[in-house]
Amino acid sequence: MKTPSLLSLLSFVHFALAFKLKESVIPPHNWEKHSAPPSDHKIVLRIGLPQPNFNVLENHLFEVSDPYHPRYGAHLSKQEVEAIVAPHQDSVSTVNDWLISHGVQQQDINRSSAGDWLTITLPVHLVEKMLDTKYYVWKHSDGDSIVRTTSYSLPEHLDGHIDVIQPTTMFGRPRGMRSTIIWSEEAKALPSEKNLAPIVNAATGTLVDASCNTTITVKCLQQLYNAVGLTSSAHGNSIGITGYLEEFANFQDLRSFYTEQVPRAVNSSFSVISINNGTNNQTLSAAGAEANLDVQFAFGLSDPVPVTQFTFPLSIICSNKPREPSTPQEGALRTSLILALPPIRTKTPIVMGTSSIMLMGITSVTSVGGTQGVPEIAVSRFFSGGGFSDYFDRPSYQDTAVKGYLDKLPKGLYKGLYNPGGRGIPDVAAQGDRFRIWLAGVPRSIGGTSASSPTFAGLVAVLNNALLKEGRAPLGFLNPLLYSKGLPGLNDITVGHNPGCGTNGFNVTAGWDPVTGLGTPNVGKLKEILCK
Repeated sequence: MKTPSLLSLLSFVHFALAFKLKESVIPPHNWEKHSAPPSDHKIVLRIGLPQPNFNVLENHLFEVSDPYHPRYGAHLSKQEVEAIVAPHQDSVSTVNDWLISHGVQQQDINRSSAGDWLTITLPVHLVEKMLDTKYYVWKHSDGDSIVRTTSYSLPEHLDGHIDVIQPTTMFGRPRGMRSTIIWSEEAKALPSEKNLAPIVNAATGTLVDASCNTTITVKCLQQLYNAVGLTSSAHGNSIGITGYLEEFANFQDLRSFYTEQVPRAVNSSFSVISINNGTNNQTLSAAGAEANLDVQFAFGLSDPVPVTQFTFPLSIICSNKPREPSTPQEGALRTSLILALPPIRTKTPIVMGTSSIMLMGITSVTSVGGTQGVPEIAVSRFFSGGGFSDYFDRPSYQDTAVKGYLDKLPKGLYKGLYNPGGRGIPDVAAQGDRFRIWLAGVPRSIGGTSASSPTFAGLVAVLNNALLKEGRAPLGFLNPLLYSKGLPGLNDITVGHNPGCGTNGFNVTAGWDPVTGLGTPNVGKLKEILCK
């Protein structure tokens, strides 16, 4: 038997030091604590290490995204990004020693390519010991249950070496917050266009089929947003959609959609990449409304660009989303760091708009609100989504636009009901209601800002096509462009409001507003601006 070395004894004393509270939350509404989980219940623990140079990455992001900066479009490589976000070696070593002291073997730790995330599967009794906490089974009023705690601590010597550990205090669920799809009546045959006079879209000067006031198709969106005849065939162009929460995009439904609305694409499909054992159920009855909507319209607008859906086991367009109140602030901030990575590498993260959505508040994504009708007004059958983040401060690129809106509000209006210094939501908008999709073999009419997001993403792919054809870099993070040089390429929406908290909510007005953002895209005009 080995005699314990002085080093191991010192290590034991070191790790027996006092714990320091890392986070404590009040259980969210509708959750009730039940029994303790079995001691051998497995928890997939994710540990986020600090990224001390993240401010450097953020500076890179805003420089390469600012159309007036000399580095505009000079996106970083994957290796360059990972070198910047890598944690300090002291943090890596200290956390490694802590894990080893609890019997965790190095081969059991899955590390991200940058080394900033560690993933380990451990029994709950060991996690409780490591975090000086107690997990319980929590049940939601709708029947869902999860294993969580309301507080956890870390040994004092780990202070500053760990940003976040989950699952601990985050009560966001893979179920229960599915989609925000709003169903219309069962879709019938496409309305005839022969006897309906076209509408002149005053915002773009283009003709729009009158039927677009009752049914939105790919053709309607191309007409509305001045994208008729523009395609996305340039080499190097691509578009990706995330698939969460057992929402499956169905190949057969896509063929039916293409047959009806995009005949030239009828023999094409999309690739599926599974992330962490995400599934791809192609049974027609398992087709998901939100997944089908995302794929059919984003891919229909961007055809023939190569397209990919990334499937995740539980929960680049994000249409299913956690809300700020159910997401601990440390988790929200860490998510903001993750979502800053794609746009600095020519990816454009676009998320849908629904009130108080944590993802929308992140400053490195483009959030999309909803409109309806011709001429366009804010969507009224459901919330467009909008307001001001409680977690994220207003970014500098929004200062002029958002301050301009706040200055117009009557003094004291809604005081205490929103954070005037928070990041304004949304950035832009697009049509969001009465979209004609195919679902489980039949046409359906649905709406939601889940429709606005793939619409905007598909049109961004069209713009990237124009840039790539001229040998220019594709778009990455859009917002600094949209709030400055790109502003003339957006159609301002001036009618509508966004009710909430027992009030009529924020109103739509000239310029930016927290209902439709800066407005909807004029693709032809944006193309001119970008290709000058």
